[in-house]
Amino acid sequence: MDSEAVRSFVRAAELGQFRHAADELGVTQQAVSKRIAALERELGVRLFTRTPRGSS
Repeated sequence: MDSEAVRSFVRAAELGQFRHAADELGVTQQAVSKRIAALERELGVRLFTRTPRGSS
């Protein structure tokens, strides 16, 4: 399991937005989204509900 993906997930969950997590982690929002998507595939479960307004 990719520790950066887990770290991205935790920060996004705590902060409520991928953008804020990306800013804190020093990466792009797209990188956070891709890390979390890979983690979701690996776990076989959806961790966030994605909407046009963001994720929850």
